[in-house]
Amino acid sequence: MRILVRVILPLSLAASFAVPFLLVRGPSGIVAGLLLGYLAFLGLGMHQRAGVGLPLLPSKADRVALKRNAQVIRALRRGDVEGAHEHSKGFPDTPVGQALGAVSQCMVLFARGHGPAGAEVVRRWSAAHPRDDALGRMMSHAHTDFSAMLLVQGSADAAAMLPTLRPAVAGSGRAHRRKGCVAEFALDLYEGRVERAAARARRWRRRAARQRSRWMGAECECLLAICSAAAGDPDAARAALANAERLAYAHPAIGLARARVEACAAAAVRLEPTTAVTEPKHIR
Repeated sequence: MRILVRVILPLSLAASFAVPFLLVRGPSGIVAGLLLGYLAFLGLGMHQRAGVGLPLLPSKADRVALKRNAQVIRALRRGDVEGAHEHSKGFPDTPVGQALGAVSQCMVLFARGHGPAGAEVVRRWSAAHPRDDALGRMMSHAHTDFSAMLLVQGSADAAAMLPTLRPAVAGSGRAHRRKGCVAEFALDLYEGRVERAAARARRWRRRAARQRSRWMGAECECLLAICSAAAGDPDAARAALANAERLAYAHPAIGLARARVEACAAAAVRLEPTTAVTEPKHIR
């Protein structure tokens, strides 16, 4: 199965459909193209599930859980927090269902501005399933990323959180880091690689634009505002906040980002050396 995935995945679905026409002419080529395209589609799904620890061939209940989780994500992309909340209810009572249900609840809580409570939902799942190696890896990554977002937003203790980021980034898969590892973003931000963190946020912003998600775009603008403030550019930070408000004025991340920007500006003022020259007093 692993060899099959490695062979099929490099081909796009269109290429997989077109290849048989180079080998077989007529109706047989059409049938072969459809079959190979279908196998490529299955292989892609298996590869994505294997990358996060989900079963390669999910049961009917697990397929329901995967569908509900996708519905939550789509609703949040639209900014429909209440719709996402409705989709997050009633996950199947299976290990996969409980895990995805916890992640979905966490995303909804973040969208409502209750990030610490959301991260706690995922932490409680991990504490209740200490021997679940497959799903535990997925949930460990999720908890670290959600906690890293709390750190970026100023809702977590840096001294307690930072030591966990480096091993989490080192242990994350290439697919997870390519898609968007918030732990890596937070580590870059706090270790002074601000431009690298900002470049990552800009990539997420382009993805949100492709998906036409104003809600996710607003969150990316908030991350860029925090990066600009950390780089000592308060004007760029305020411009990013204005963009976030234009995209989704009710996004709870905007208030948190504004607090971080103002705190950075206040710190810069306090640390700025005095330039006033005091005239010496003449000795009479």
